Amino acid sequence: MEFPSFMSQMLYSKALQFYQSKNLVAAKNSCWKIKSASDCFGKAAFLLGCIAKDEKRWDLAASQFKKSLSVNQSDFLSYVNLSEVHQNQSQFDLALEASETSLPLADAPDAHAHCLRQLAKIQLELARHEEALCTLKKAIALKPNSAASHYIFGYVLLQTHKASAAITSLRKAIELGLASGTVFRDLGRAYILENMQTEAIAALEKSIELDGPDDSAVHMINALRGQHTEVAPDIYIERLFDDLAGNFEKQLITDLEYDIPTKIVTLLQEESYLQGSKSHILDLGCGTGLVGQAMAPYSASIVGVDLSQKMLNMARDKGTYSKLSKNNILDELCTIDMTAFDYIIAADVLIYMGALVSLFETLSQTNPIKKSSTFIFSVELSSAKECQLLASGRYAHSEQYIDKLCEKYGFSIEVQNHTTIRTERGKAIDGAIYFIQPKRPS
Repeated sequence: MEFPSFMSQMLYSKALQFYQSKNLVAAKNSCWKIKSASDCFGKAAFLLGCIAKDEKRWDLAASQFKKSLSVNQSDFLSYVNLSEVHQNQSQFDLALEASETSLPLADAPDAHAHCLRQLAKIQLELARHEEALCTLKKAIALKPNSAASHYIFGYVLLQTHKASAAITSLRKAIELGLASGTVFRDLGRAYILENMQTEAIAALEKSIELDGPDDSAVHMINALRGQHTEVAPDIYIERLFDDLAGNFEKQLITDLEYDIPTKIVTLLQEESYLQGSKSHILDLGCGTGLVGQAMAPYSASIVGVDLSQKMLNMARDKGTYSKLSKNNILDELCTIDMTAFDYIIAADVLIYMGALVSLFETLSQTNPIKKSSTFIFSVELSSAKECQLLASGRYAHSEQYIDKLCEKYGFSIEVQNHTTIRTERGKAIDGAIYFIQPKRPS
């Protein structure tokens, strides 16, 4: 029996009303009743795709948007949404293909600018920052008063440390009505890079006012005001490194002249550690895998732990890790078999941990490392306090503090090497690399 066209239209209209009123179950039920032969089938599939996307059911969403496109291959919105779904699946090549396909299908300026913004997001995911900026310039030229375009443009500028230009774009987005906590938080980050502390605090406080309590923003406000906190919250670390992931290695190695992993390997060689059989390594706060890359020639296995999924994805691409775990470092240390590792390495990690008592207690008592293991870590040095929260949001530790922890928890310092851990605004940041081991009975 043929399904009447007016029935399909009525069901689709109801589904759309249910969706707009957030009654997703009723919206889905109405859509599923629309038959494949109906002239509303493509629109129903699109709506089901939107619902699945809202529910973060990415595979189902992709399937529905493809059904929509099987009915209407010129529907640019289906391609844009499919691109967003593939982006969330970390299938960036497919996301790029869908996004590029949408562009010639969107004739109206609003529609074309929308497609360009999505393309820029994928280019950003692929660390193609300059391409993303060019794409967004086109979007802004089409729709100069698009707050969304100015915000994304400012965000990409921020990722490339063009902080002054980022401030201009982010403020323009706010002026055009995009006054969300996220925009103000990014504006605060840009002000921090420009050393505009008063403005940064005001922007971060506004982000809390708009979006409610935010441990990440509170941490940075405390840092800027010189108010000490014991540890950096997980959400601050995760968000910071997810944001930095795409441009991380260029910024760290080229701009900040960071080479702690190489220095660690050099010290291991100079101190005759890397002799005999290959070692089993636990890389704490592994990031994009720079330590794993440096230690790969000397390792039998490397396990990496990090809070940032985007960093872990990049580490996985290097192919040097036996296992990668998304976890808080202390939580991981309490559950993993510590006797399996010869080296536990934390390169440029303790600067985000603050107080180190729990770390040392875990490694010596809660889940102790084996007597032959070496814990290798770097710190930013403080001459003022044992543990100091800096305006950068990082922590610095004094040599006396490390000495005291080693003495209390039964570690001997085998190597202490003073070094520059990075440069910032042309200034060398003083730090040290430590090799410590459990003390052996006299």
